[in-house]
Amino acid sequence: MSIKENPFFLLNATLRNTRAELSELEEEFSLFNDSDRDLLSEVVSPRLRVQSELGWLIGVTQPTVLRELTIKSLNDLIDLRHLHALDQLNLISSSLSLYKGESHELVKDSILRLADLFEGLHLRLDEVIVLLNQERKHSGFPLLSDTSQLEDGLNLRKDYFNQSIKDSLDRLDSQALVSLVTDIVDENSMSGVRQCYTLVQDLVDYYEVATKHALAEETASIESSIENIMTVTNGQYSNDHLDQLISKLITRLRGWDTIAQPIQVSFQGKGLEHEESKELAYKVRDLSLYMFNEKFEDGVTKKLSEVSLELFGEVTSISERLGKDIEDIEAIEFERKQRAEEEAIEEEKRDREMAYYAEIGIAFKDELKINSSGISWKDAFVKFEDITFYRYQVISRSLTTDYIFEYGDADRTYKITTKKKENFIALLDRFWKGIGYKLMINFAIDVICKANNHFCSIGVRDDGLILYRKKFFRADEPVLVPWSRLASNVYNGQCTYSLVGDSKVNANLDVSATNYHMFSMLVSIMMDKRASRLSEVFEG
Repeated sequence: MSIKENPFFLLNATLRNTRAELSELEEEFSLFNDSDRDLLSEVVSPRLRVQSELGWLIGVTQPTVLRELTIKSLNDLIDLRHLHALDQLNLISSSLSLYKGESHELVKDSILRLADLFEGLHLRLDEVIVLLNQERKHSGFPLLSDTSQLEDGLNLRKDYFNQSIKDSLDRLDSQALVSLVTDIVDENSMSGVRQCYTLVQDLVDYYEVATKHALAEETASIESSIENIMTVTNGQYSNDHLDQLISKLITRLRGWDTIAQPIQVSFQGKGLEHEESKELAYKVRDLSLYMFNEKFEDGVTKKLSEVSLELFGEVTSISERLGKDIEDIEAIEFERKQRAEEEAIEEEKRDREMAYYAEIGIAFKDELKINSSGISWKDAFVKFEDITFYRYQVISRSLTTDYIFEYGDADRTYKITTKKKENFIALLDRFWKGIGYKLMINFAIDVICKANNHFCSIGVRDDGLILYRKKFFRADEPVLVPWSRLASNVYNGQCTYSLVGDSKVNANLDVSATNYHMFSMLVSIMMDKRASRLSEVFEG
């Protein structure tokens, strides 16, 4: 009930009018007005009178002053600090309910003033009792005994104050509404430091219901963007495309936060967390960590973390987690940078070590070029990673020696023949570094996983080699010789592996066998380490 709907206003009465005077004023009102309301009952009935008194001006008794106050503008009313708190509440709320101006600042100040006045009103109820009883002594109505008699009336006034605030906000477009409520909550809660006053909290509750659908739509849109980013980055994507998707997601997050901001701040002021904000923040965080851990998109992760910290700062648990994430990301970035620098130095060193050039031939020379990525022979370049085997032969004659080196894959074999030992040594060294070590590791793993169990004629197990005990007139007996009891000897193009202490248990391997160098190095490693199993050295 507004000031101008109050029965005292309609009857042109004051709180000091007696029952008889009020009856006469009601008869006079009825002569000139057609109303279904029983105005007399509203001012003389014990229960209804309290409601009417609380909706009127309890600190003003002069009829002319009463009338002047009821026609003042909203702008003038919020500056009338000398009036009683209840009088200011009734005047401001009535004017705000009807306000149709365009000053959002005035609406904001009026709502904040109402909230402040109402919050202090309960501390002044004893004073309200005193003022009402002073007037009742003049009018002859029974005195009020305690503040509990005001409770129903005050609850009705609170409902009206809330309704007048809603009426003023309902005239705003959605953008202005969000901006205004955000400013009100931020100022009233001191940016989430304290709990909002009762009327502001009621406003937030109303706002939360009003924006629930819009926030749900924004949430669905954001979740769709996150899913799209995950899908796109599971395949081939360009940095420009990813940047566009991230920018679009951030724009949607900012739009969501603009709507949710007053709700977040209100919850923060109460020492609580807005669950919808928390859930959304963790979804963005999951995407951020995925981009960091799986895609190594450090820049994207840092940007998402910083934006999330900005937008969800009112949610204490997530803001603390995001702050720690940013610290961890910066530390990992530093480590990665250091590692990258070290790897770059190692790569440069490897490039220098692997680089080799030679012209091979007598009359017509062919170019041999080797670098860290592969080998070029007669203008045919093969990457080390594509090579599946290599082998060599050394053929000595009376006046010269031929070094024959072959390499290739399942489809093609390349052959290099040189008479220079330095060419041969360079090939052996660089092939071992380029692909030999990798072939050895792969072979060892295949043995451990039981995907391979022999090399040429020699059986290979996780715990040793299968050699043979030579017997006359009978088949050779296979013997599993542990790695720690192996001996080896190379002579005249043959490598012989035997059991320590029993040379009759042995097996021979031609040094020209495919990938011999790889296998001999594997055996040497196991013998030197005195390991009992391949899996102890090469697994994991």
